Amino acid sequence: MTDRGQTGIATRDMILDFNDLATSDVAVPEWGGLVVRVREMTGTERGDFQAAISTVTTAPGGSTSVEFDAHKLQVQLCAMTMIDENGERLFKNREVELLGKKSAKALQRVFDASARLSGIAEDSVEEAAGESDAAPTSD
Repeated sequence: MTDRGQTGIATRDMILDFNDLATSDVAVPEWGGLVVRVREMTGTERGDFQAAISTVTTAPGGSTSVEFDAHKLQVQLCAMTMIDENGERLFKNREVELLGKKSAKALQRVFDASARLSGIAEDSVEEAAGESDAAPTSD
C-alpha cells in the first residue's frame, strides 16, 4: 500500500492502494502493562458497528425508530478495533461478551483511542448513552 504524501488527481487504484487506516498503541496498566494496538475502522466496519449497537423498529403507522444499546457500544468498538501485529482482529463478534467482562477502566482506555481514530465524536457517544430508549427517524 502507498503511504501518505502523494499529490495529484486520484485514480481508483491510487485510492484503493493508499494506506489510510491509522493505528495507535495503547498502554493498559490494568492488564499488567500490556500494550494494545487499535486500528481505525473501515467504512464497512463502521456500518457493521452501527448495526451491532442499534435496533430499528417500524411502528404500525410506518414510522421508524432507532434504539441504541449504550451498554454494548464501548465493548463492541473495542472488539472491532483491537488488532494483532498482522492487523487481524483480536476478538471476533462472538467474543464481545467475553471482552465485556474485563476491566471497565481498561476498556475505557482502549475505547477512547478507538473512538478518536474512527472519528466517533464524544458527544455522539454521550447522546447514544443518554437517549438509548428511542430516537425517532423521518419516514
